[in-house]
Amino acid sequence: MLVGMVAQTGQWWLDVRKPKKEEVVAHLVNLAWNGLRHLEDKPRLMDSHH
Repeated sequence: MLVGMVAQTGQWWLDVRKPKKEEVVAHLVNLAWNGLRHLEDKPRLMDSHH
């Protein structure tokens, strides 16, 4: 997921070259770091029948 997020964003940026590369990288790092910060130690799927 992280590799895909960075690869797709990088491909998009190569086409448009805006905003500045450093700004795009800052947003990617922020999303990856803060988006993953509160992951559960033992995730499980919830059964909709219970």
